Amino acid sequence: MAGQIAPAHFGSFLVRQGNLPYVPSTVPPRRVEGPERVRGAPRCPCSGGSVIIDAPALEQVLADWRGDAQVLRRQGYNREAEQIERFADDVARAAEDYLRWLSEDDALLRSGRSRGWLRSHFPEWERAGHGRRDRGRRLYRMLVIPQRANTLAAREAGRRAAFNARVG
Repeated sequence: MAGQIAPAHFGSFLVRQGNLPYVPSTVPPRRVEGPERVRGAPRCPCSGGSVIIDAPALEQVLADWRGDAQVLRRQGYNREAEQIERFADDVARAAEDYLRWLSEDDALLRSGRSRGWLRSHFPEWERAGHGRRDRGRRLYRMLVIPQRANTLAAREAGRRAAFNARVG
């Protein structure tokens, strides 16, 4: 196993640092209670609602693992690098609605709702990490934008099903 990178278990926490996939740590991620609590930060349900600080975004986690795969590939561990990249790609595909950001115009088209409706929900979504501003433009995670029903596609699917039932 010499030369392989494997997780080391010291205590119960594994922490990523730099290009090393795992660095053992006996210190848990910092939790904040009371006045230091960050509004809208993710809460840990197992600790009575305390806030987890420094939880990396999914985008950053995927980028870190892809970077680790490149390091492994340069060191000659092509099989391991390909496995990591496949896993990162699978996670990105599964979380596409979470990872994709929509402009306000795209959110309007997707939802069929009014600009006022989107803007009234924006502060709540922004606090939860599902909305952000980029040079004054509002961006929304696709995950929180309801998708309007495609009535034309539904009607056509119904016609095809009725036709197939008569023919078949």
